[in-house]
Amino acid sequence: MSETMKGLRGEELKLLLKLGGAGKTMFTTEEAQALTNLSPDRLNSVLYRLAQKQWLKRLERGTYLIVPLEAGLDREWSENRFVVASYLVKPYAIGYWSALSHWNLTEQLPRAVFVQTTRRKGKREKTMLGIPFVFVTLSQQRFFGFCPQWFDGRKVQITSVEKTIADCLDRPDLCGGVAEAAKGIHIAWQEGRLDPQRVIEYAVRMGNRAVIKRFGFIVEQLGLALPEETELWREALSQGYSPLEPQLPAGGRYDGRWRLRVNLDPVAFRGTGRSS
Repeated sequence: MSETMKGLRGEELKLLLKLGGAGKTMFTTEEAQALTNLSPDRLNSVLYRLAQKQWLKRLERGTYLIVPLEAGLDREWSENRFVVASYLVKPYAIGYWSALSHWNLTEQLPRAVFVQTTRRKGKREKTMLGIPFVFVTLSQQRFFGFCPQWFDGRKVQITSVEKTIADCLDRPDLCGGVAEAAKGIHIAWQEGRLDPQRVIEYAVRMGNRAVIKRFGFIVEQLGLALPEETELWREALSQGYSPLEPQLPAGGRYDGRWRLRVNLDPVAFRGTGRSS
C-alpha cells in the first residue's frame, strides 16, 4: 500500500477503489450507494471520515470530489473548474463570460464560473474550492445551443460560439459588458468561427430581439459587414428602442436603423480584436 493510503480503514479503501474502478473523479451519494452494500447511514459515516482525512472534498450536500493519489501526503490538488460545475446542478451548461473565455474570445480571465440551468438554485452564487460559481436560471425556451467539450476525461456542456454571443448580448452584465461581447464578435468573425445568421436565429428563438439590434449595430460599427449585407436582419427587429448597454443609465442618441438607444460610445469597442 502506498504511503499516502496508510490510515484508511477497510470500508474507506474499498469505497475509494470501487469509485476509481468506475472511473469516478466526482460522485453523488446515490452513485456511491449503487457501488456498495453499505446501509445509507454507514455509507454517510464512511464518506464523512474520508472527507475528514482529505480523501474527499465535499462540494455540496451529497456531492463529493475525489482527491487523487498525486495530491501527495499534503492532499493538495484541485479539479478543473468546469468539471466541478458539471456536478453542481442538472441540467447545466457553462456560458456567458466563462464560455467566451473558453472559446478564446476574450483576453479577460473571469474569476467566477457562469453556469446556466433551468433549475432554480437556492443561492445564485456559491463558492467551492475557492471558486465562485454563478448560477443563472433560464426558461426552457432559452436553454439550448450546446457544444460538448472534454476536460480531464469528462464531457462538459458549453454554449456554442453563436449561442455564447447571443447570450452575452442578452445579458451583457454576465460577460463584462457590451464592449467585451463586441470584442468576442470581432475575434470570432475575423477568424471565421462565427455564423452571423445563426446568432440572429438564436436571438429570435430566445425571444429577445434586442440581441439582434445590438449584434447588427456592433457588426456595422466594426466594419465587419456592409449595411446591405445586414438588411435582412432588420426585418426581425422589434418595435421600440432598446439600450445598447443595459447596465448604463438611459441617454445618448437614438439610432433609427437598429432601434437602439446608443448609451455607450462605440469607441469603447471599435478596433477590438487580439492585441499583438
